[in-house]
Amino acid sequence: MRWSAHLIVGASLVVAGCAKPAALVFEPADALTITDTKGAPMPKIVVKDDEGQPMEDAPAPQLTFAPDGVVSIDGATLKPARNGKTTLLASIEDGPTTKLAIEVFVVDSISLTCPEPCTVKVGATIKPIAAATGLGLPLVGAFAWSSSSSSVAEVDAASGSVTGKTAGAANIIAKVGDKSATVEVTVVPNVDELRLFCPWPPFVAVRKAGQAPPAEPPVSCETIVGETIGLRAEPWGGGKLQSAELLWTASSTAVTVAKGEVTARTVGGAAVEAKVGDLAVELPVSVYDTKRKRRPGAAECADSAGYSLVSPVALPLKDDAGAPVPPRAFTCANAAAAACLKSGVADIVKATTPLAPDLAAALLDHALAERGRRCCCRATP
Repeated sequence: MRWSAHLIVGASLVVAGCAKPAALVFEPADALTITDTKGAPMPKIVVKDDEGQPMEDAPAPQLTFAPDGVVSIDGATLKPARNGKTTLLASIEDGPTTKLAIEVFVVDSISLTCPEPCTVKVGATIKPIAAATGLGLPLVGAFAWSSSSSSVAEVDAASGSVTGKTAGAANIIAKVGDKSATVEVTVVPNVDELRLFCPWPPFVAVRKAGQAPPAEPPVSCETIVGETIGLRAEPWGGGKLQSAELLWTASSTAVTVAKGEVTARTVGGAAVEAKVGDLAVELPVSVYDTKRKRRPGAAECADSAGYSLVSPVALPLKDDAGAPVPPRAFTCANAAAAACLKSGVADIVKATTPLAPDLAAALLDHALAERGRRCCCRATP
């Protein structure tokens, strides 16, 4: 028996001779992903006989989609209708069938927003919000997350949660398909305590988060017109010293302040404030004229560009109870400078005695360093 030639309208069925369709093959046969609104070329469908050879005059397969509505056929193009997955089924009546997996993943746009202000403390987390649309509808799917600086802000690649690592700024990127959006996240120190040290008279003011300002101002720092003194600020968070940039301000023109360096301009007083985030600590500073030195001065210290004293000045310190304090060594400009340095050591040690060990050590170091600077001496390693 031989197959006679027939044409069935709609199915485009053409059979020649006795050869019978044995297989249908998509070329290419790989699963297809459509990522553009223009669509993708319709893959070729090859009808093969039982010997695996293409049939020239073969029946035209019937084509259906399951589910329907994801893709349509427009001539030689597969046109996307909505994002999703579907299967293109090709079949010949009473003959072979084949399937092709198709996914439509078209991204129109992506947006990335962040709670205002877009900041996170070191050790804390923040969650930027990403949204995308595809073919005019909200796109449901996973975003790929990354950070321009993981050492500053680390982002979970799957969830998008951002964890502050160190103070600074980083760009957080959310990507889906070939579209991406970026938002800048600022990481601020997790400061819950701020300490401000005055070199003379030696004392420290401490302010903790959630703590009301002291009812009475602390002891006033003292300086003279034309002198510059250094105030040391220590921001702490979670029991650890933090690296943070502080904002310094002065309440009057009696002094100017920059990065903790306070320069006395005129007789009077000012409140000098150090602030990081929403935590601030304030010290009053009194400025006296040069004839009324309330703070031990360096009049006996000759103006010298260098430090020429051959023998370092050793300070074997002891506290009020006679317990030894690690000795410090200084090299001074001259003998008068060395005497100036030594004259204030007892008061510095006395001021630190009642403090907690970490506060005492920090105040001792700062007050001695400032005393040395004023007396034309510098610490010897």
